[in-house]
Parts: sequence; C-alpha cells; structure tokens
Amino acid sequence: MFLRDKCGRSIRRNARTAFQGNGPSKAEPRSTEQGFLELIVVVALNPSKDKLATVPAVKIGRIHRPTDLISLAGGKGLNAARAALSLGASVKAIFPSGGFCGNWIEQELIHQQMSFEAIPIDGESRSCLSVFSESDGSLTEFYESGPKLTKSEWGKLCLAVEGNCGNVEWVVIAGSTPPGISEADVGALVSLAHDMGAKVAVDLRGDSLLSAISHGAELVKVNMAEAGEAIQSLAGLGKTGLRGDLSIGALKIGMGNLERSAVLARLLNLLSAEMQADRAFGITSPIGEAGLNRSGFSDSKPQIEPQVHAGCESREWPVSIVTDGDEGASIALPNGTWTSAISVSGKYPVGCGDAFMGAFVALLDSESAHIGTDVLLRAFSAGMGASMANALEPGAGKFDPYRAQEIAARTLPRSVWVRTLDD
Repeated sequence: MFLRDKCGRSIRRNARTAFQGNGPSKAEPRSTEQGFLELIVVVALNPSKDKLATVPAVKIGRIHRPTDLISLAGGKGLNAARAALSLGASVKAIFPSGGFCGNWIEQELIHQQMSFEAIPIDGESRSCLSVFSESDGSLTEFYESGPKLTKSEWGKLCLAVEGNCGNVEWVVIAGSTPPGISEADVGALVSLAHDMGAKVAVDLRGDSLLSAISHGAELVKVNMAEAGEAIQSLAGLGKTGLRGDLSIGALKIGMGNLERSAVLARLLNLLSAEMQADRAFGITSPIGEAGLNRSGFSDSKPQIEPQVHAGCESREWPVSIVTDGDEGASIALPNGTWTSAISVSGKYPVGCGDAFMGAFVALLDSESAHIGTDVLLRAFSAGMGASMANALEPGAGKFDPYRAQEIAARTLPRSVWVRTLDD
C-alpha cells in the first residue's frame, strides 16, 4: 500500500508514517493570519487497543456476551489527540508501536484520518478492556502495563518529537510511563520540547509527573487521585504555601469533592511554581537523575515570579487542572483558582479527562492573541464541554463536537478563594 504526500511523492506504508488527508509528514509553519491552526504534537507514551464491552450485568465466574462492543486506538495520549482532532485542531500523534496491536492501532488512526508517526518497537503494544454493567452503571477495567521500551527505541521516539516540533506551539505528553523508561527520561523529553520552542502540557502520574513539573511543564492536567498522590509524595508539603488546616489530611473531612479538587489544584500549582523556581536557580530539585528526593524542597531559594523556562512570555503559567469524574473540575493559575460542576451527566466516564485535555489545548492552540486568564478560562469551559459530551456516548475521546461546544458555551467557571500564607 502506498500513500502520497501533497507533492505527489509516494510514501511506503511500512515507513510507519500516515497523513491526515494529504498533509505533510513534518510540522510546517502555519500562519494564524491565514486562518490555519498550529500543529499540536501529542506524544502518546503507552498507546493501546481499547475495547469497551457493554453487558446486562457483571457476574463473577460467569460467561458474558456483550450487547455492544467498541474498539478504539486508545491510551491517554491518543484519546486526547482524537478529542482535539474532532474539534478541528491539527494534530500529529507520536507513539511506540509493535506487534499485532500496534499495527491495529496504526490502521485505526488511518481510518480516523489522524496524522501520526509510529516508532517501531520489538514488544507488543498493549490492549485494555473495560466492561460496562447496565444493571448498576459500574465499570470494570483490565489494563495491561504495556511493552518495555529499550533506550534505543526511546531515543528514536525523542528524535521523532524533535523532528516534528518546528514551529509547534504545544506538545502534549500523556499516558502511563512505559516499562524501561525513567522519570528522568520523561523530564528530558519536556526539556527537549522546550528547546524546540514549544509549550508542554502533561497528563502523567507519580514520579514522571513530578519530573515533568520540575522540568517546567506549563500545563498539568491530572485527576483527583493523581494530584493527591503527587502532593503526598513530597515530605515538604508545608512549603507549598498553604496553611496547615488545608493539608491533605484535612481534605478528607468537612469538604466536598469539588472543593477538594480546588485545593489540590492550588497545591499543585504552588508546588509547580516552587519546583520550577528551584530548577531555574540551580537549586537541588526534588527530582533528580536517580528519581524522587523524598526530603522535599530546598529551604533557601530566592522569591521570584513563577517562570518555567527561558523565553516564557506569560505570567499565566504554570496552569494546574484537577478533574474529578462526575463532580467537575478545578483550575489553578498563579493569580487564582476556579471550579466548575458537571451540568450534564452520562454513563460513559472512560476518557472524559482525556477529552478535557484535548479540548483545552485545542482552544489554546486556536488563539493567535496573547494567552491570558480570560483565554485559559474559556479553554477550561471547552474542556468541561468535551468531558461532559464524552460521557454521553461510548468510546474514549469520542463525542459530538457540536454538543461539546454547546455545553461549553453555558459552562461558567466559578472563582474560589484558597487561603495561602500571604493572606
């Protein structure tokens, strides 16, 4: 099978490169004045062949015959890429791919007309199964860990990112960290994207999340569990600037989930600013080559405005978002915290957070003007709209874009006050 690029040149299918329409294989400059969007590069760290089976009820030890079965190219990164693509963004996915499942994922993305570059690996790409029970609305999930990547395979993925980041505004890094790859490798990937002039959005967890934050990721989107896990990993929690009565322990009583997400978002934002300031001044970071330093932050650090890397032109970064399933989400900027509750409920929660990320970055990418608080809050509403629309139909990152935009238009973030030591 052959594909042809926009110049009519033949491209061999086994080169592992596919195109959206007849578009180019590399990122090219796009002028916002001409009405084009910049390319969004999505690094899907651990893609999978995702199946969602619907059954009348889940019964342990019994045979189940699904009444509906959906298969998609999934994992956090590809789900977010699909959401952004459906909203009109120009997207290119980069991911490791191997074996039967890897080939299936590639063919599915060709069918979806998503541009991608697949990095061949020796291992078999993973598959994941989610089972939805109609009787009680519960979801039972089986997620494979994914194949181990060699340093050579990871190096090829990083080279692909570098080769596609010319004139790119945003790089999204999402998914579980593949076996064989360290948190330091993930941090170096964030720095690589910055070196190419891109901003970085991440949806990660554990040490990889903290490493990405330490290396200056402008946008962090995590769920409640991932946010709490990241904050509790650091013994120096009190140095993030919150009063003791808003510690993680205090979040467990007397506070609703939406309020907890707001506090976690503010904690995560202050944590991000402090870690990035440490790194900017050459102070020992909680994340080193050997992994997480559990002792927390350095005590001696100049007080500066949050700034993530040389050339960062906005005081709006870092941005921290915490989603909480059917409760809502919160966003924390250096100048405030906002929340929004869910107004439209659905029975398919898988991929709602990924849809949020895709829609959020897609809106930012469409803005030719300076990105300020007003734009970030509109992006937050866009993310909420996509998340709620995602819950209305099966398939992660798969939704009606018009429905998503209609919900977003009536979603107004509410400003909340989270006390800090300066108050």
